[in-house]
Amino acid sequence: MTEQFKWVDYYEEFASKLLEYRNNRKELIDKIVKVYDILLFFLMQNAQMFCKRNFFAETHIYRLYASRMHRRKSAW
Repeated sequence: MTEQFKWVDYYEEFASKLLEYRNNRKELIDKIVKVYDILLFFLMQNAQMFCKRNFFAETHIYRLYASRMHRRKSAW
């Protein structure tokens, strides 16, 4: 495959993986939420390093985390 169309392989594989969840969307959503939580936790732990002097980006990460935690508590 030419260099220009290497992304096609990725999306074909991604679509094949998604088909595994065709009849079980809850499991897929649970996995997506879990990955989101892990990434958000990682960002929270490293917010100052990633954002350095960018106060807006750091504040945005904290707001995302607070919003996620609020949604989690209200789901219980």
